[in-house]
Amino acid sequence: MSLLKLISSVKKVKTRVLFVSFNEEGMSLEKIVYLPGKSSVRFPSSPRLIKEVTEKNFRNSRKFKICLKLVFFPFPYKIVVSLSRSHCQSRCSLLGYKRESPKKSLTIEEINSFLLQNLWKLIETQKKELVRKKEFEEIDVLLVDNTVCGIKIDKKLVPQNLQDLSGFSGKIFKINIAQTFVQRLIFADFIKTIPKRAKLTAFAEEGVNLATALYLKRFFEGKKYEEDAPFLIFALKERETEVFVFNGQCVHSYDRFRFGFRNLYQTFNNLLGVDLTVFEGIIKVLETDQVSLKTKKYFLEVINKELKNFYNGIISLRKNCRISNFYVDGGKLDGFLRKYDKIAPLLIIREDLFLPFKEPLEKVWLIIWQ
Repeated sequence: MSLLKLISSVKKVKTRVLFVSFNEEGMSLEKIVYLPGKSSVRFPSSPRLIKEVTEKNFRNSRKFKICLKLVFFPFPYKIVVSLSRSHCQSRCSLLGYKRESPKKSLTIEEINSFLLQNLWKLIETQKKELVRKKEFEEIDVLLVDNTVCGIKIDKKLVPQNLQDLSGFSGKIFKINIAQTFVQRLIFADFIKTIPKRAKLTAFAEEGVNLATALYLKRFFEGKKYEEDAPFLIFALKERETEVFVFNGQCVHSYDRFRFGFRNLYQTFNNLLGVDLTVFEGIIKVLETDQVSLKTKKYFLEVINKELKNFYNGIISLRKNCRISNFYVDGGKLDGFLRKYDKIAPLLIIREDLFLPFKEPLEKVWLIIWQ
């Protein structure tokens, strides 16, 4: 894209989004600008870290408030927030039924009737489960997202705008609904903190949206042997591995075990006394093979011992829940793990998860974002 076209397209910007997430160091802010057109253009920025800002104290952070006032100034923008499972629960549920008259075309009235009978029942079930698991009071839980992500009748995808449903007949009706519950206090704190030109678009439980994106990709592609098959995702984080599951009916967080990026770092620190920055540099060098064979062999022996523990943790948990299909999100080790024979074939390629989603792009962001 030429500079002149880029400048002229700024006036046509469809969406500006600020992604807010939390980690052990603090709050992370990342900007993305989307320019519409035949070839969608995305401009992500490098994440900015505001140290020691947490889900509990962000409302009192002066730096965060200044960032909100300055970002994208003077244009309006949207905010998407990723929260830990301690404060948020996201799920994508598959609902469906066998139609009594499969030769009749699907109608909006039929879809609405099904939702009226089943949607509130689903909401109440998930809300009660959240209250029980997190030990919240029911009044403290707020439903902030209740979105239809895809409708299918037999193998045919139903248009999301539900226009011109003639020809959409069949026996099996399926619908996916993404729901997110958040602690009311956190929601209220964000509303009070953001400026007027910002719109709080969505909340999501950290990690669940990646599993949702993988499930919906399979749903939209319509490969029968994959579409309904349960699977696990093992997401490698700083100090632990989080596990997410699609059990055939619902995508949700499942478990975790103690292996993370810092396990490898600690091993190198004990062995060589290197700090975290040097260790990250070693990993990057190993990814690009810019090191002698002797040095590479030494480092790989050390790393592979730790990765064996990681792989054994995966196999053990997979056997316990009796699900054969599983995938790995490598996080900071993604590039290196692509060279590790046992794990490389299981790694998720995030870019591929965008393919089934032609529109709306905003929904893709909500699903894929971490």
